[in-house]
Amino acid sequence: MSKPSLRARLLLHVLLPLLLTWGLGMAVVFVLAQHFVGKAYDRALLDDAYFLASNITLEADALQLKLSSSDLRNLLFDQSEHIYFAVYALYDENTTALIAGHARLTFPREFDAQNQVVFDNPMVDGQPARRVALYRDAPRPHVLMVAQTARARDNLLNQSIKWSLLP
Repeated sequence: MSKPSLRARLLLHVLLPLLLTWGLGMAVVFVLAQHFVGKAYDRALLDDAYFLASNITLEADALQLKLSSSDLRNLLFDQSEHIYFAVYALYDENTTALIAGHARLTFPREFDAQNQVVFDNPMVDGQPARRVALYRDAPRPHVLMVAQTARARDNLLNQSIKWSLLP
């Protein structure tokens, strides 16, 4: 039986471990990129929800969003994405009323008053989106939701994958 050639030994002992290490590194980069991109986008959504919450007042026994249309346009501006919001008053477990925003944003499945902040991934107008729902009980119980389509997030992740593929 003859010994394997030098080429065969190099492929087996050098190139194969190198390819395995590169593949594992690429997987780690993808998971980390997904985590940190998600955190950054989620934080931006939550900041928008907190800003909306700071502008909810009670007037004549009814919740009001005290932002002008210009303020809302500035808050919801994004060059590449669609951003939606909704503010719902909660009267009891089964009774809600839309105070402001888009009625297309419905409550997340996992939402309840015990979970003050819930993130999920709904479809909004037929597009995948990321949404935050924020429960507040002052001045009266209400839920604020801010959703953003996910194209830019997905593009950023795809770019990170492409760059991690380079050896």
